Amino acid sequence: MQRLFFAMAGALLLAIVAIVATAGYFQVRGVARNVDGDTLDAGQAVQRELVRLRSEGLQQVTGAIAGNASLVAYVNRALGSADAPADVHSIQDQLEERRALVGLDVLAVLLPSGRLVASTGKDMPQIHEFGRDDRFIQASRTATTTSGMWSANEQATWQVAFSPMVQGGSEVAMLLAGRRHDARVAREIAGTSRADYALVVGSDSGPVLAASSLDAETTGTLEKALRAHPEWMAEAAQAANARAQLALGGFTRPVRVHVDADAGVSWLTIAPKAHVDARARAVTVPLLFALAGVLLVLGAALWGVWHYWVSPLLALARVADHSAVGDYSLAFEPRGVEAVRQIGNALNRAQAQLGRYRPAPGAPRRRNTDRT
Repeated sequence: MQRLFFAMAGALLLAIVAIVATAGYFQVRGVARNVDGDTLDAGQAVQRELVRLRSEGLQQVTGAIAGNASLVAYVNRALGSADAPADVHSIQDQLEERRALVGLDVLAVLLPSGRLVASTGKDMPQIHEFGRDDRFIQASRTATTTSGMWSANEQATWQVAFSPMVQGGSEVAMLLAGRRHDARVAREIAGTSRADYALVVGSDSGPVLAASSLDAETTGTLEKALRAHPEWMAEAAQAANARAQLALGGFTRPVRVHVDADAGVSWLTIAPKAHVDARARAVTVPLLFALAGVLLVLGAALWGVWHYWVSPLLALARVADHSAVGDYSLAFEPRGVEAVRQIGNALNRAQAQLGRYRPAPGAPRRRNTDRT
């Protein structure tokens, strides 16, 4: 009886715990998805705003430099005529002075056709078909400053702005100003947005991370994952906010992919490790407490059933077994619920009555025929 009770109680306990754990898991997973989604939405919104503000700031700086009348006049003279070669070195000196003053990475003067005349700054490519760049064409046609992402090769990506340099109503040249979009910038954006940030550009060999706030090893893992799953980028191009789950740095992190078709780049907003750790703690601790609470309640309930029902009934059964063989020395100690106590008291009274007529040891039993 005891073994059967404990076996049934254990099976019931395990079944209830399994049901609660399963329900809790799916509930927690749903909550975690919403938390991840909210975190990524907020992080991506902040990141896009930061990039936009950087572009606006770059436009203002470029427009101010291109609108400097003395610089425009100087560049106009240095460009010379069709017969005389341009004084490239003097233009570079003027550009370098201003580039260092406002903290730009690159500054260049281009002809309205898009040909590069002079440039200063690090990593500036000397050959590029600016005349085919949509932003350059827009700035040249509308005589306004435009900006955006620009990737010259797989190793360097800038935020650039094009602004016309106009003198006497005529366009003298185009001014290009740029700030490199690298890991330092990515870390700054990630720190403000509280989500890891990566900038992806396309290449013949597949997606390349032009800037990333992740460490070098995790960045390499992410780049391999993007090249192994080109469908993610294809899906992101179709959907406004494509989602993915990537194993990065020993953690499975939710990722939001946004494709900026105009700029030719994609942004990745990645839940940081701290968020994954916090979410794991926020999910695991309440679930463990819930399971502990369920176990405590079930344990208390099983103890109550055992103490008030099963154990008194087993004791009552032992007294009845002894009475059945003529041993009335064992009495039931009243305990348990009222109904069991009443049965036990009745059994005790019956044993007391039967004990009065119990024959002395060794005396012959009366037969049914020995009646007077």
